[in-house]
Amino acid sequence: MKKLLIPLPIVAALFLGACSDSSDKKDESTKTEVKKDDETKDVTYHKLGEKVTFEDVDYTLKSAKLSDSDPYGKPKKGKILTLDFNVKNNSDRKVYISSMSFRLYKDGKELDAFYGGAKRLGGDYEKGADVNGAIQYDVEGAGKYTVKYLPADALDAKDIYWEFEVKE
Repeated sequence: MKKLLIPLPIVAALFLGACSDSSDKKDESTKTEVKKDDETKDVTYHKLGEKVTFEDVDYTLKSAKLSDSDPYGKPKKGKILTLDFNVKNNSDRKVYISSMSFRLYKDGKELDAFYGGAKRLGGDYEKGADVNGAIQYDVEGAGKYTVKYLPADALDAKDIYWEFEVKE
């Protein structure tokens, strides 16, 4: 009987410990959701052609154009949306721009990138650099789109948003 009673407190302690861990996780996820809600209140949507400056780097979404194909292939959804950007590095340091840090959304759904022949935006840009480049996406066609960009080398950066409409 004594052999049975000795492991009982150990099992009870493990059970109570497991219960307390799961309640802590629930609290953390609730805190995260509240933080996301607070962040979305401060979102500013920029327009085509509007310059956005962050840490002495100017970002301008110059144009958004639809096409049916590219020399390197056809899109799965029917159209290619090419976003032409200008980036000007006014800072006193090299900056890194990643095209993978740009996301395109339509009706709240993220769309896939298209890797075609356009001069792709991305890389290390020295101080004073003024570059043009494109990012392409596989889309169904015309409509209202949102681009979200998080600067790759900035720890305290907020996302930058552009909102625009593309017609056929």
